[in-house]
Amino acid sequence: MELSFDEAVRASDDGVLFTDLAANRSIEAAAGQRFSPAVLTEVGADLTENWLFDAAKATGDAEPPEDVAVIVIEATKAYSFRKAMNSLWNQVWWEDWWYDEVDGGVARWKAGDPALERLKIAWVLISTEK
Repeated sequence: MELSFDEAVRASDDGVLFTDLAANRSIEAAAGQRFSPAVLTEVGADLTENWLFDAAKATGDAEPPEDVAVIVIEATKAYSFRKAMNSLWNQVWWEDWWYDEVDGGVARWKAGDPALERLKIAWVLISTEK
């Protein structure tokens, strides 16, 4: 909460007036990881949605474990991997991304519309500027 408040004050001081800009501004955690509130919210919602979808299909009558921390960590890893694969699939299906291997065995993941991708990257850079 303190990080969010501090970032909101910085954004306001920088003249940020739109919520989407504030939600996409980068926050640095204590260990140096960088993320935005929008990404944190999206990932949390996706993980919860996936878990609920799987839980609704689950069967069994085993008692839940007393310590669910290990299960939560493993489930988060699995659902994060699923989310990453889904993001790649969406890039291929909706944005026409494709795999390209050039001389020397260098592999590239290329945008179907490079101009649109540059625009999206520029928007993120502008919205995360300090």
